[in-house]
Amino acid sequence: MRSASPSILCAVALASALPGACGPPNDYVAPPAAEVTVAHPASRSYTEYLYFTGRASAVATVDVRARVEGFLQEVFFDEGDIVEQGDLLCKIDPSEYQARVDEAQAAVAEAQARFDLATATLKRLQKALETNAVSVLEVDEKSAERTASRASLESARAEARVAALHLEWTDVVAPMAGRVGLRVVDPGNLVGAGENTLLTTIVVYDPIYVDFDVDERTLVQALEADVRAGRIDAASVAAVRDIPLEVGVAGKDDYPIVGKAHYFAQEVDPGTGTLMVRGIFPNPEPPTLLPGLFVRVRNPRKEVQGLMLPEVAIGTDQSGRYVLVVGDDDVVEQRSLTVGPLIDGARVIHGGVEADERVVVNGLLRARAGAKVLPTLQAAAEPAPTPDDG
Repeated sequence: MRSASPSILCAVALASALPGACGPPNDYVAPPAAEVTVAHPASRSYTEYLYFTGRASAVATVDVRARVEGFLQEVFFDEGDIVEQGDLLCKIDPSEYQARVDEAQAAVAEAQARFDLATATLKRLQKALETNAVSVLEVDEKSAERTASRASLESARAEARVAALHLEWTDVVAPMAGRVGLRVVDPGNLVGAGENTLLTTIVVYDPIYVDFDVDERTLVQALEADVRAGRIDAASVAAVRDIPLEVGVAGKDDYPIVGKAHYFAQEVDPGTGTLMVRGIFPNPEPPTLLPGLFVRVRNPRKEVQGLMLPEVAIGTDQSGRYVLVVGDDDVVEQRSLTVGPLIDGARVIHGGVEADERVVVNGLLRARAGAKVLPTLQAAAEPAPTPDDG
């Protein structure tokens, strides 16, 4: 191994001997305190709710079927149309049934003629009996003949009504208003042969049901509270059906559809410990709710006063929700929270902070527990759309 060059060793030794070559020791300098915005929790009144998950179901679903046999002539609806009760949907070939009507009407006319003849003959015989021109037996026989002709006339009239009904049923009409479904049978096909062929379905969307389950503990507490507060009369079914309900759909935070309770199951399901409740809601075209859709349901309970913080001021870790509280010495403390519902961007706080404490609402990423900060107090803990943690 070659030894270091004498010139290099001399240069190193000379640099070490120069005054101020290394400077003072490299002492740690603490970074400046982070600037954050703090606010006191806002005290506001809000509505307390009970929340449930439900599923929408149609008020009515009707299968439209062929009531007589024949070839399907025409279809007058487009799939998905909104139809009114009585609208013509399909037409079955009526020629055979029109012929039956004509035949039945002719039979009625014939029976009517026989009855009229028997009636007139009976009257003449009864008149002749007064002068003993005929026997009582002849009058009795003619009276029986008149009775039989009356029965024949009524039978012919009944047959005519049946024939008229069958002819009427060749016009397939909507039994109720609603949205018509898929066309199951195309024109030209034979329908009603041996069965009442399904032609389409109609679903009623407006109003619409929402079914949800209430656990027995919530049920007992809610009903007792309502009765005590005088909001409902426990003995009045109508009052129970007036319990207000609100519905929201997935992907949205609001509950824009307002309705009321419609039905309560007769008993609590012992397997699940829940009671099925059905609400009814308006659902005009275009419908917001579709049968089978999962929805969020809430029942407004009462107005209460409580503390709120912007949702962006609340963090989450493995232990749950927390906030950063700035003490009188401007040192940050992480505080666990007990939270309630989110209302208009603000979270209800049930425990963890007091109304006079300073909570970091802006700059959460710059603050850390145990560190000192430079807080700026804002007027109130108003909801903020997005945090500024740059």
